[in-house]
Amino acid sequence: MVIDALFASFLYPLKTILPAGHVTLGILFPLHVRTAQDKCGEFYAFGLGYTEAITFAIERINKDTQLLPINVTLGFDIRDYCDTPVLAMKKTNNFVKSNYLNELLEGQGDNCKSKLTKNMDNLTAPIFAVIGTEDSSSTTFVSSLLNVADIPTISPFATSEELSSPYFNSFFRTIPPDGKQAKAMVDIIEYYQWTYIAAVAIGHSYGRYGLRALEREAYDRKTFCIAFSEFLEEASAQKLEGRTFLISEAITLINPDVLEKMLTY
Repeated sequence: MVIDALFASFLYPLKTILPAGHVTLGILFPLHVRTAQDKCGEFYAFGLGYTEAITFAIERINKDTQLLPINVTLGFDIRDYCDTPVLAMKKTNNFVKSNYLNELLEGQGDNCKSKLTKNMDNLTAPIFAVIGTEDSSSTTFVSSLLNVADIPTISPFATSEELSSPYFNSFFRTIPPDGKQAKAMVDIIEYYQWTYIAAVAIGHSYGRYGLRALEREAYDRKTFCIAFSEFLEEASAQKLEGRTFLISEAITLINPDVLEKMLTY
């Protein structure tokens, strides 16, 4: 059933895949790319790979009695947010709302509960944690809302240093933050003995905080200088379809004065 639903998303935007379980995990992955109008566009093959990987992992966990107690299984509620922060927030709000409604139903009698659920559209099982999203910008918004609702967020992709703030005390990740990435970049800069560099970054959370980490490394080590830095808009903001954004395209979008600085250094 899960595989059929995944492959059906080639043709139609995926709303949700919801196998039952005693403990349900919310999952936010992009199965479609974002268009210039912030709508769901073409099918995103990497998103399918992520989804297949996590469903495979959960199935293996459910079959392993050494990991879970007997008669306890994990379920998941997979939602496609099309790489769009606004849609990611809508899906997250649905998670939070569903949890709140499930809390209201607790302690109610069966008759009362059945009457209430008839008036509740799309009520799903309560979410214990949310896995996702694929980018730091969306994860920052999603984790902010889930933090208020006391629902943990676990991201295998978001590396922004912003998410290391104490404010995101219910956020966890399985990937090092940008500070580690910046240290590795500076190691390369020092290896080649570069003294002046140019830094180009995307103008969202990942790019801004990544560049800030690079600037901190430059200040601490004092072995090179950042001659200038430039932020670029995301591909969707430039009305470019899909996710492809080449460095050659980035160069053409840099201000001519900045290009002159690059040639000077």
